[in-house]
Parts: sequence; C-alpha cells; structure tokens
Amino acid sequence: MHSLNAALTPHIGGIVLLLGAIALILVAITIAQQRKLSSMQRVFERITRGVQIGNIEEILVQHLDEVRGFADRIAALETRADRADSRIARCAQHVGVVRFDAFEDVGGQQSFSCAILDAERSGLVISSIYGRSDLRVYLKRVTGGRSSLPLSNEESEAMKKATET
Repeated sequence: MHSLNAALTPHIGGIVLLLGAIALILVAITIAQQRKLSSMQRVFERITRGVQIGNIEEILVQHLDEVRGFADRIAALETRADRADSRIARCAQHVGVVRFDAFEDVGGQQSFSCAILDAERSGLVISSIYGRSDLRVYLKRVTGGRSSLPLSNEESEAMKKATET
C-alpha cells in the first residue's frame, strides 16, 4: 500500500484533473440523456393522451384498431361516393332551351324546344308547338348525343345549347 501511495503522490494533480474531466464528461452525457428522455416522454404522453391503459403495446394495438376502423369507414364512404357518382352521371346535367314562333300569325315566342341530357349526352328533347287553336307537345329520345328521330332546326339548336354547358 505504501509503495502505491509513493507511486501516485507525484501524479496526484494529474489524476485529480483527469477525474474532474471524466466527471464533466459524465455530467454532459447525463444532460444529453435527460433531454432525450424528456423528448421521448413528450412523445409517449402524446401517444397515451386520453388512454387509460399503461402498457405501450396495448396502447399501440388500440391505436392500430382505431386506424383499421377508420380505413373501413373510408372504404365504405368510397363505395357510397362511387354509387353517387354513378347516379349523378344519369341525372340531367345539360339543358338547352330555344324559344320560337312556330307560326307567323302567333307572336311572343310561345313555342319552345328543350333538350335535357345526362353526362353521356343521353336524355330527351321536348318540343311544344303553340298555335291559336291548339298546342302540341313532342318528345324525342336522345342516346349518346343522337336522336332516335329527325330533329327540327329548333330542336337541333336546343341540343347544341345543351351540349355547350
């Protein structure tokens, strides 16, 4: 023991400095680890906010179950949106109206042709011809932008107006 003391005594200043440096390094490492731990604790608190369970595995499983539930709800909403898109495509989306005088002795543009078409340019053309003594209404089916019967000039113009919208 005496020989160890004799060997260390001349170097005691250097040993103290070395131990002080090691202590400073350990303090710096401890501070860095404390910061990391605080950051991880904030993340953990965010994950577990509003959850009564203490086990992180159970919390993650619960979150995954919620995410799967949301995915199922999104898939159901996408299906409903697709059905709605399909129905909307068959709804009246394009309308064109042309008013005109069918006869020279009747003014005020009481006659009209109206084209009502869906997204695929299918639908119908309704024409009303007004005269002094009678009123006639005609209906022609339209499929893919083409009428099943020949169209009058006014009906063609109504179709053109409808397809411009």
